[in-house]
Amino acid sequence: MSAAEGGRFVELVTRFSQTIRELGPLKKEVDPEKLKTKLQAAKNAVEGKKMRWVVAKRVEFMTDGNLYGEVFTQQELNRLFEEVVLDELAIQEILLLTREHPLSVRELAEKTGLPSAAVLRRLTDMKRMGLMQVERIDKRTPLWKAVGKKEQGQ
Repeated sequence: MSAAEGGRFVELVTRFSQTIRELGPLKKEVDPEKLKTKLQAAKNAVEGKKMRWVVAKRVEFMTDGNLYGEVFTQQELNRLFEEVVLDELAIQEILLLTREHPLSVRELAEKTGLPSAAVLRRLTDMKRMGLMQVERIDKRTPLWKAVGKKEQGQ
């Protein structure tokens, strides 16, 4: 959001606050460790390059369009932003969960609540990006581990 969009900022924060109030307090059955991981994943996603890039391109995509001159509507951008946010949250959560101990696709699916196919797709993408590796194979099941920050060049 640019500095010239004060009204939009107020509208979004108001709507967000209202949604949080409607959700009510956290239920007691929420696992504190799981919640901590999800919140850390959200923080990492928001601070990441991908999120900043998408937000920065919003105005450009609505006015000038993309490389092919395609101009996006607000609804299309909202849908794109939602997909990027959900994808980045999943990636960050997988990285956090596999940083200390290698996990299988099935274990990651159980811990994240994502379908196994979605976890596997993200793992293969992350491997291609140099963020993930197969640590070892246990009884024909690959166990995935995040590549350390040092190894990622960060």
